[in-house]
Amino acid sequence: MEKCITFEANIQAPCVMSDFFTDIAQLSFKTRLEELKDYAFASYNIQNEQMFNLLNEAQACFYGRKYNFRSIFSYQDFRERLPILQNSDIQPYLRKMTAGKPNILWPGVCKHFVEVPQSGGQKSGNSKYYLPVSDRMLSENFFQGINDCYALYLRDYPESRLFSAFSVWLGTDSKEENLGNITSVLRKNMPFIMSLLTFPNELPEESADEQLTEKIFKKCQQDKISNFHGTPSSFRSFLDEASAFFDKKSIREICPSAEVLFHRGIPLSAQMEQGVEGLNYQASYCSPEGFFGIQERPGEAALLLMIDISIFYEFIPVDVALEPENAIPLEEVVLGKDYRMIITTCSGLWRYCSGGPAVRFVSEKPYKFILCNN
Repeated sequence: MEKCITFEANIQAPCVMSDFFTDIAQLSFKTRLEELKDYAFASYNIQNEQMFNLLNEAQACFYGRKYNFRSIFSYQDFRERLPILQNSDIQPYLRKMTAGKPNILWPGVCKHFVEVPQSGGQKSGNSKYYLPVSDRMLSENFFQGINDCYALYLRDYPESRLFSAFSVWLGTDSKEENLGNITSVLRKNMPFIMSLLTFPNELPEESADEQLTEKIFKKCQQDKISNFHGTPSSFRSFLDEASAFFDKKSIREICPSAEVLFHRGIPLSAQMEQGVEGLNYQASYCSPEGFFGIQERPGEAALLLMIDISIFYEFIPVDVALEPENAIPLEEVVLGKDYRMIITTCSGLWRYCSGGPAVRFVSEKPYKFILCNN
């Protein structure tokens, strides 16, 4: 599990091709931006489609046969038949999956498993808890979510040179323990086009962290960094090291071409409103369980719930028992009320109770939420 800051650099485009790549990206994102507008008036249909797509895909798996996915014809069938699961409940399935057995919770062999902290009453001795991350989850959820971040950012900053230079992935720190090692999984499994635009081409060994950090500083000198991915605290740690290296204080002095920090993790409202000094800022809620929300507008304190990237959502109020009959679909949530999030994903998490913070919806057209400390 990542508990120290690591530096992983990704180049989005060579400087000499800056305008070309950014312009192409803006054009390619137009269709997706139109799809995101559907969130405001078609959320029921979108989520219903997500549920049936997931059920149909997994009906031949062990879990799909156990609960007879083939005979589920409505949300009510789904709600009445499948139990609510917590992390301890899925570990017997994961033991089979980590042994290489296919078609347990999701079709095929799962190649990626992320260690996650045990939550609340689930803590038990020194046992380790894991979550599966399927290849499909990587492409349809995590990387789609990252691309949606880019699309929304370029919509709000049309003069951006986002793909004119390098992107530096700052990793995680101990305050973002819930991220586990999902950053490393994403970094090692980038889509081909993104991998072609990556520096360095391979992840460094831990012993090479200092050399890699120095290489990043040299890119700063060459004005070849446009954006950072990580948490505000990991960015501040990077900035402290860079300030000592250059004997300069601000990111604008150190790297004038840097324009934005993409915050991945658990962004609370105060941080989202505040942003980071010297850079544009965009937050997203991302954990080993999935990619869930994006700060749609600069300075906005709420996150747009991503409802069409292979996750079906249900919710249970924090003040009621964690029982299947207490779960409600997205269209029944009440604004201003705190809920535990129940997710069904293409990693094979079926009605899984998220170990993340509670959510409170503040808008329903489209659905936007804030993260709560409870």
